Amino acid sequence: MTTSSTGSRGPAVRIGDVLERPVVDAAGRRVGRVRDVRLVCDGPVYEPSGEPAPRVAGLVVGRPFGGDRLGFGRTVDAPWLLARLFAALRRRQHYVDWADVAELGPPVVLSVTADRLEPFGPEFDAGTE
Repeated sequence: MTTSSTGSRGPAVRIGDVLERPVVDAAGRRVGRVRDVRLVCDGPVYEPSGEPAPRVAGLVVGRPFGGDRLGFGRTVDAPWLLARLFAALRRRQHYVDWADVAELGPPVVLSVTADRLEPFGPEFDAGTE
């Protein structure tokens, strides 16, 4: 069996297989769906490039938000009315640290309750432009 890294908790998983999976908190309450996967490049050195390998840092979960898929609120400027609408919708999304993911399911099960999740905001987009 192949694992995603030496520190992996399980078999390798494709990001596309995780996106849109339902998410429940530790109490079994529905939190939403996986909207995005956040990566950081600080893993072991990947040969032959010599660059650090990416690893999963966390998940963005919440209700469907079409503006995110279009890039509005991140790197694309929207007309003011759409920007306000997308900002309001985005407030319903939460960031889940990878350490708080207990099981990849489906559904994805968290080891914390929804009230402990951080709201997802622009501060998580630092360095993506």
